[in-house]
Amino acid sequence: MSAISNIKNWLNKPYPGPESYATEVKGLIWAGLMIFLLLFLFRPFGMGRYEGSLLLMTLGFGGVAVIRKGAGCINHRLFLTAYLKLYY
Repeated sequence: MSAISNIKNWLNKPYPGPESYATEVKGLIWAGLMIFLLLFLFRPFGMGRYEGSLLLMTLGFGGVAVIRKGAGCINHRLFLTAYLKLYY
């Protein structure tokens, strides 16, 4: 019975958010870097046949991922702050 109560306690904990903006930015940069490296090194989806600059193309994909995820983080913080001010 102890294992089940431990699982229930763990599931009832609030979802942990990032501690600071610095941790969010580090996560964004790591995600973009990983996308860039995976695309540049493995060249999936026929990227090996691309005749232009493969470096610039894969950097673009990594950059778009960073910008998109950053926008999501900003939206999350704005809406969470507004929600907490409104209801708590």
